[in-house]
Amino acid sequence: MDSRTIEDWASAYIALQQDGGRALDGHPLFWAAERFMFPGDTASAEDCWATILEILARNPPEPILAVLAAGPLEDLIHYVGPEFIDRIELQ
Repeated sequence: MDSRTIEDWASAYIALQQDGGRALDGHPLFWAAERFMFPGDTASAEDCWATILEILARNPPEPILAVLAAGPLEDLIHYVGPEFIDRIELQ
């Protein structure tokens, strides 16, 4: 995934969460949360990690950080943690 796509995904995720996020599965930006769910292979997990870092770089409000940690980051750790734990700990 290119950097522009990662930036768009991060923007959409933040906007979705500002609109209430999880309760809005019919929201037009819900794809941004759904894309994080169950990263099935290393390539998609790498994209998830890059997008998490992009969201963090934007210094979003605390509620968005909480949802990011309890959702996408938690899922990444659960599904591919051994491959990412060193990078996660470094961050």
